[in-house]
Amino acid sequence: IQTLAVLAHNGSHAFAVGTGDDAIERAMRRAAERFPGRVVAKIAFDEKLAKRVYAASDFFVIPSRFEPCGLTQLYAMRYGAIPIVTDVGGLHDTVTPYAPARDAGTGFVARIPSSTALLIALDDALMTWGDGAGMQGLVERAMAKDSSWIASAADYEEKVYRF
Repeated sequence: IQTLAVLAHNGSHAFAVGTGDDAIERAMRRAAERFPGRVVAKIAFDEKLAKRVYAASDFFVIPSRFEPCGLTQLYAMRYGAIPIVTDVGGLHDTVTPYAPARDAGTGFVARIPSSTALLIALDDALMTWGDGAGMQGLVERAMAKDSSWIASAADYEEKVYRF
């Protein structure tokens, strides 16, 4: 499944779009049947629909066990959907954990790739959704995150060539 979005307003809703592991596809279909109107599963590759889902979502769940880079979290942040990710690969490099006391972070991070850790991160995200000012700051930071090569090159130059 390439996209799992969560809309938190008026009760939580989940929308999955994409293809993936057969067991996960079946589980998403069962969830949609069990919770009509609250869970939607479209098992197909549909880039246009995925972009609409980014734009409509409050949160974006990316439960990767392995992620060498990943663009999904970057798209989500640009659209204002806060990523909920596992702490692996490119997700680790691009999503900083939300820290309300410091007014910092761009998403929610499950420290280990497990369903329990992911559920805790999702619960933290849904609790934050109720904090208007905290959520607004989180969205603004995520949307403003600069993931360009210009920023990466400047950071590299600073770390490698600083004397």
